[in-house]
Amino acid sequence: MEDRDGTRADRARRVADLLRQRIVDGAYEGVLPDERALGRSLGATRNAVREALNMLRDEGVVTRRRGIGTLVTGHKAGHGLSRLVGLAEELTAYGTVSNEVREASCRTPRPRSRNASASRSTRRRSTSSA
Repeated sequence: MEDRDGTRADRARRVADLLRQRIVDGAYEGVLPDERALGRSLGATRNAVREALNMLRDEGVVTRRRGIGTLVTGHKAGHGLSRLVGLAEELTAYGTVSNEVREASCRTPRPRSRNASASRSTRRRSTSSA
């Protein structure tokens, strides 16, 4: 990549695009190399790499931690605003959806009458990849 073309912001955007694509392709997992090593491998200045990493941080692609480095974040499920769907329909794209309703009875801490009890139901929705 030629680092001398365009403005500083243009160079940072090009570096961010390259890094984003490499992350999507699986070239980087876990902790990224330091800014200088990335600059050498991409043919960019450290400042352009730093700005690109900040752009990717703002997009949620990476997380930056002082003393640790820059970490690739986990996959985020994309859901667009072009259609209106419920949670079950959205989760179906990621595997089989199962609903589970659990009920538990318990005694209240301060019963108003003898043998007063409360019931609580919880609903859990999960997916399993097909």
